[in-house]
Amino acid sequence: MVFIGESFISMQQQVTAGLSLCATAIVMITYFMFQELHEKDYIRAIFNVCLCCFFTMISVLIGGNLDSQSIACYYQGISLNYFSLASVLWMLVICYQLYNVVLTGVITKINSKQYILCWLFPLLVTLLPFTTN
Repeated sequence: MVFIGESFISMQQQVTAGLSLCATAIVMITYFMFQELHEKDYIRAIFNVCLCCFFTMISVLIGGNLDSQSIACYYQGISLNYFSLASVLWMLVICYQLYNVVLTGVITKINSKQYILCWLFPLLVTLLPFTTN
């Protein structure tokens, strides 16, 4: 059995996070370059997923050997929790839109309830541990 050292896994994690960060940055730059994409709700949802993944990858790139009381550790924990959950919820919105397209053939608009679900609910879940000792 071959043992893969922690340094190799850490390096692999940093490389994949860096590649993901670049890919999400390209998608976001494309969104800003083409104004006609701003009118399409499904593209806006994809942009929000990319935004969440972008900040998640920044948190991953901070690294894993942090002092548990450091600001970087707190930022990493909070942002990983918040943006990972927000990303999953934005994907849920995209799946709901696809479901509606398949069922009715009509692309539905993203409403304010979906924005609240995707941006506010993860904030509440992320801040919940700070309410206890």
